[in-house]
Amino acid sequence: MTASTWRGPAAEATKARIVDVLRRDPGGLIEHLFGAPKSRRGRVWRFPGTVSLVVSGPKRGLWSCWSADVHGYVGSYKLEPIRLALGCDAVEAWEAAARYTGIPAPNGKPETPEERRERKRRNRERIEADRKRRVAEEVAERARQLAEARACWTARAPIAGTLGDRDHLTTARGIPRPPTWPDCIGYLANDRAWTWQESGPSVLFGPNPTFVSPGAK
Repeated sequence: MTASTWRGPAAEATKARIVDVLRRDPGGLIEHLFGAPKSRRGRVWRFPGTVSLVVSGPKRGLWSCWSADVHGYVGSYKLEPIRLALGCDAVEAWEAAARYTGIPAPNGKPETPEERRERKRRNRERIEADRKRRVAEEVAERARQLAEARACWTARAPIAGTLGDRDHLTTARGIPRPPTWPDCIGYLANDRAWTWQESGPSVLFGPNPTFVSPGAK
């Protein structure tokens, strides 16, 4: 089918029927696309990967995929869940939605082989551009976190005699106070206390813990 198949009054009427079905059962579509939920606790279901869906309350139908930085409502005319799961363009997403809901697609002129190849080429370019964008964002975020971790490590002060010592470690956690706290335990002036471990993640204390990677030392 061509893009024109999904344009015009007849197509808009078909789209309205499709999104109405999707909105009635948002969980069904997300499960169909991403697999059975890993968790059904409370109002939010969590699916394989980083996909979540609000299944009740005023935000029912709100879904998101953290790793792809995509979110919206199931039943939106953009069909983001379908496009993300299938890696397809808008035309193919409407075709997939029509098959899923069992609603016949509007009649239209068949797409020529040249038109289909061109549409698929544009779609591949879009997917690759999105992938490169996400990779760049992840690299930038990792660099930011690493810089913050190094700054925290540099700014640390001895924890002995601080709130971290009295409240977080000995009182709240019940950790016996040693004659001298090891250097791997530091305290920050904003009441954040944490430990450094070469072999794994930090052990954190306080209301606003700072995560420090061993590689940031």
